[in-house]
Amino acid sequence: LPPFTLPQVKALLVPTHIANPLFQEKGVTAPIHVLPQGVATGQVDPAKRREIRARFKSDDDIVVGFHAPSLTLAADGAKRARGDQDDLDFLFQAIERARLVEPRLKLWLFGNPSEALTTHVINERSGWVKLFGYVELADMLTYLSDLDIGVYPRTWSPPPGRFSVKIAQFMACGVPVVSTRLDEGLILQDACSGVLCQTLEEFAEALVVLARSPEKRSTLGLSARRYAKQKLEWSNLMPVR
Repeated sequence: LPPFTLPQVKALLVPTHIANPLFQEKGVTAPIHVLPQGVATGQVDPAKRREIRARFKSDDDIVVGFHAPSLTLAADGAKRARGDQDDLDFLFQAIERARLVEPRLKLWLFGNPSEALTTHVINERSGWVKLFGYVELADMLTYLSDLDIGVYPRTWSPPPGRFSVKIAQFMACGVPVVSTRLDEGLILQDACSGVLCQTLEEFAEALVVLARSPEKRSTLGLSARRYAKQKLEWSNLMPVR
């Protein structure tokens, strides 16, 4: 039997109600409770943030950021441990197009870069790309809070109803998000905190528009942080009793 059908399992926690029938079909009889993906909105170290800004960001930079456990390109082929989940071909094409119009755009990437990605950055002499490597989860929000724009460039379709921790973290930091139009990104519409894009051209255009409008970035960012504090903060989702 699957471990979650054993008699000692008294309850299951799932991130979305859509998972309920999937587990019930597998024979789960224990109560199933929905606990949405949350985030700790106060997990930013101000001193470390100032240090990061001083070391890596100039006053003219408009920094776009993304993070994942691994950062890959399609050229990595079968070597990708997570398949195409973390491929950044779409993101590179979009930001390269956007930089033709707005060269102040820079890209910060957090996670373990693949061989193909590292080679691409070196060969293209992409001085506008910063590979930070692996960042501890406890420090992630501190780094993300220095972004001007967060991106969610996924081109594969995850299971229905799934919500990405990446989007939650961007929102907790008050960072506006440009996302491909996937179920995971629909929360950006509810929160008025980002832009959903159907095509690569729309994605590039959204980056340019936000880069050139600090007012729009601020408006979206404030909405994002407000939503995160009210509906994604762990202390609200799982209050201490």
